[in-house]
Amino acid sequence: MPEGMHVAIQEPLSCRKEILETTIEVIRNLKKYEKLVQIKKEKLIYQSRLRKNVKELKTAIGQLDYLPKVKVQEKKEKTLKKQEVSKPKKHKAPAKPKKKVNKLDHDIAALKARIRSL
Repeated sequence: MPEGMHVAIQEPLSCRKEILETTIEVIRNLKKYEKLVQIKKEKLIYQSRLRKNVKELKTAIGQLDYLPKVKVQEKKEKTLKKQEVSKPKKHKAPAKPKKKVNKLDHDIAALKARIRSL
């Protein structure tokens, strides 16, 4: 079995730069992929919240049918004013893990530094 084989590479610095630039592009694509995965996770969270809220609304609407019917008079204006004052609740977006993205940014910066040093 041969121990090793050596091949001469024409213009090794340019080859090294091309490899490093390709690596940077791969890391950028990985970063985009991680962002996409995070967005999909958030989407699933929001979908589950929506399903839960729709179920609650359906049960609340079902309970409204059993209430006795009452004539509404001038009190309607007061309730409209109260509804205008109350604002809908805002949901906070889930915390995003930035460890992988920060590491990829660091790797890109290190590779760019290596390219500049060549």
